[in-house]
Amino acid sequence: MLSRLKGRIKRYFTPPHPIDRQLGIETTNFVGRRQSATGNKELDENNVGYGCVQPSVVRGSVKLIPNVEARSFMDIGCGKGRVLAAASEFPFREEVGYDIVPLLVDRTNKNGAIIAAKFPDRPKIHATLDDVMEHGNWPAGDLAMFLYNSFREPLVRKFAAAIEAWDAANPDKSLYLVYCNPVHFHVFDASPSLERFATDMVSYTDEEKASLHSENVADTFIIYRVKRAGDVPQLPGHDRQVRVTVPDLGADMVI
Repeated sequence: MLSRLKGRIKRYFTPPHPIDRQLGIETTNFVGRRQSATGNKELDENNVGYGCVQPSVVRGSVKLIPNVEARSFMDIGCGKGRVLAAASEFPFREEVGYDIVPLLVDRTNKNGAIIAAKFPDRPKIHATLDDVMEHGNWPAGDLAMFLYNSFREPLVRKFAAAIEAWDAANPDKSLYLVYCNPVHFHVFDASPSLERFATDMVSYTDEEKASLHSENVADTFIIYRVKRAGDVPQLPGHDRQVRVTVPDLGADMVI
């Protein structure tokens, strides 16, 4: 009971994350399930909850995506925009975050404005409540997506179907998806539109580890892409085995 209480206190009183201190933004403070409830039964039942990705994992995965300067970057379940903040270090055409919680979208846009003022040459960050399950709400052109286990399986299947619909409507375009903490990887593995491009794991920095209220030290990711003739070769180890360690919540690469 005491250890659980200590964990809860640490969660609510965690010092600012290193990237928050560096950029003057706020992505650290915990957002509970009540604050993130929408009143939509499907969304609320299949929302895993607010979680923060470590910038080292964003950098380590996104750097593998080819031709980023030709792509728009999408963060699926953007929270307060930490992924977008880290990805803004790459020369994407634009960055769009999607979330179902108005207070998170508002915070992401405020953080994006702070980053734009400090780094005017970085891609602009914009967050929206638009339904990401409708590919008509996605930016035009080539895409790079980031998904950190935001949904339970029913919504993962719905999102995979949206990618397949986008693929059918855009036969001359390219899409890469970074799926971090890939709990429902079997859904994307089974998609007729997608293939694995890379599978790997990134360890957190010491600063990031010190900022956490969990014992995690690394994240696994799988990069998928739509199948296109002439695309760059798949990276070595793209077919590495991944296992679910905690149903709905955790998955790791088998080492």
